[in-house]
Amino acid sequence: MHAIRVQLRRAGRILRAHRSPLVSCAAEERMTTEWRFRDRLPEGEPLRVVFASDKHFVAGAEAASRVIEARPELAGACELIPAATLSEAVLSRAHVVIPLMERIDAAVLSRAPQVRLVMQFGVGLEGVEVEACTRRGVCVSNVPAAESGNATSTAEHALFLSLALFRLGAEKTFAAKVLGGARNVTQLSGKPVLVVGHGSVGRRLVAVFDALGATALAAHAHRSWRDDETSLATKVDLVDGLARARLVVLCCPLTPATRHLVDAAFLDRLQPGTFLVNVGRGPLAQRDVVLDALRDGRLAGFASDVGADADARPAEPFDPDDDLATHPRAIFSPHLGGYSDNSYASMAHSLADALAAVRLGAPPPVWINDPGDAS
Repeated sequence: MHAIRVQLRRAGRILRAHRSPLVSCAAEERMTTEWRFRDRLPEGEPLRVVFASDKHFVAGAEAASRVIEARPELAGACELIPAATLSEAVLSRAHVVIPLMERIDAAVLSRAPQVRLVMQFGVGLEGVEVEACTRRGVCVSNVPAAESGNATSTAEHALFLSLALFRLGAEKTFAAKVLGGARNVTQLSGKPVLVVGHGSVGRRLVAVFDALGATALAAHAHRSWRDDETSLATKVDLVDGLARARLVVLCCPLTPATRHLVDAAFLDRLQPGTFLVNVGRGPLAQRDVVLDALRDGRLAGFASDVGADADARPAEPFDPDDDLATHPRAIFSPHLGGYSDNSYASMAHSLADALAAVRLGAPPPVWINDPGDAS
């Protein structure tokens, strides 16, 4: 590993010396970045950590605070600042920003001259302009799902939503004091289930469905399977999987290629009466086409932990009074799939590890915009 790093440093020096036109401006910029974490804080000055959210993911911030305050190397060395808005006063003093639901872009960073680390308390970095951070010497970090328990929690929640859809209506017969009155209850075992996305969440979910006796299928959203990829599921392409599945679960990331993955053409490939669950990101699914499919019976049910894309409105928090949210065959939960006692504790320790490193002038253990020759 040391030899590799030495070679990378030498390559960086050669490229900087010769400035080949083949080297992109972004690459040159990364090579010459002055990373702020290297500037140690003055003796006695606390590391000011801003949790940026007005009301979302408060439990996560509380879990992180407990772990940080219990760590001997951080207790008394960090000032934890909850912030409903990223005001000038907050940003001007911050060393670390935990964005939660706040967007971190060039405009925000321009008002944060001391910030050296932006770290997501979880996986998703869609709201963080990584290149803008790099240009200012700000490290970007997150907590990979496979390492935190987030993936396991999300897979469990996907199963919960799936089973809830399969037994929709049971709560109404309970309220009416009618025993055994629920109609159209669907059994999972023996049904073909398509998991779209085969990352940390998808692999765990495939294992869960397989263990429960479902016929597990797996597909990537926008690419073919590589020859070296293995899965407990039957590997299929997306079009084939959609035609065969009785339940489809989305657990792929949001990218330009997967935005509005669930459109009219996607739904037209399904068998009538298919169930759809989204634990990926809200903009994977177009709200209007999902609602139309529920109304005409192409979808037997829809469940989402991440909202849905609804024109100019944000996907999350999704409007509880929206026609899709109030549809009798739709279920929404407030982005809690990846969070549990285990995942909160694990993510909090990962955050504490990153804070301890940055406080000592070192990069975080997970460094998203690591140029490869700066550590």
